[in-house]
Amino acid sequence: MKKKILLLLLVTILFAPNLLSQTGLKAFMPRNEEFPGWQVSSEVREYKGEEIIFATNREADLYHEFGFMGVLNSSFRNEANNSLKLEIFRMSDVYATYGVYLHKIDGLSEKYAVGNEAFIDDNTLVLWKHHYVAVIKGDKSSPELTEGMKMLADIIDSRIKIPGRWPKISHTFRDSPGKVTLLRGKYGLQNIYFFTSKDVFRIEEGYAIEKPGLTDIHLIYSDSFTSIRRFSDIAGVLSREKRFSGFTMVGRTAFQMSDHQGNDISIESENNTLNIRIQLKVITTAKLDSN
Repeated sequence: MKKKILLLLLVTILFAPNLLSQTGLKAFMPRNEEFPGWQVSSEVREYKGEEIIFATNREADLYHEFGFMGVLNSSFRNEANNSLKLEIFRMSDVYATYGVYLHKIDGLSEKYAVGNEAFIDDNTLVLWKHHYVAVIKGDKSSPELTEGMKMLADIIDSRIKIPGRWPKISHTFRDSPGKVTLLRGKYGLQNIYFFTSKDVFRIEEGYAIEKPGLTDIHLIYSDSFTSIRRFSDIAGVLSREKRFSGFTMVGRTAFQMSDHQGNDISIESENNTLNIRIQLKVITTAKLDSN
């Protein structure tokens, strides 16, 4: 019995450094034999919490708003001197993960079967699974780089043993036409439309669907009482904002107004949801015939 215990202790001592080296986001890094033809070409950096400012200054507030836990940055190079850059985000929950994923896939249209979902184009691949979003970018477009992106995505997918589940809110818009954005705070909303610098909406969950000339925003609260209270606060603040005009109440739970660019805006409280519609003013410019 004592020999077995000693043997177990010896194995633990010998392999503990290797186990420790594979913790955190660095555990997603491929081994040489898994990623043939490619070598790590820069220091593998991992940032946590407030350190995200060093990794992605411009979008740090948005990631924190969703629920940022950490990010890994690395890059790879092959013998032809082509390069791939890798970012892996770890978020606090599935809602946050899916929100960042939707933000990252803007402009991508071709699906790739990996993770919970992934999109790819000539030089970018974005996937999400469980609490992780991976963004892989090539320095140019080529079949070799596309193959490298897919190979790296498959390795990352295999590292995530927990199958991810789709956030409940996604079922309300997954087949909707237009650009979909998930919301969890004022920074996400301000990226779509700027109402006021005050955090009067106090967003818990929500989403926006942007189409040509029309943006629909749905903010979901814990109950109808909270929705009504938010509606009352928003009406009070926006009715005094100088950039809006024509503020008109429609019944007790809706109002309409226009902004200084002529866009028509309506906000309505319905059950536990605030429904916001922004109808963008369409300006057409007729070309004069010079002949």
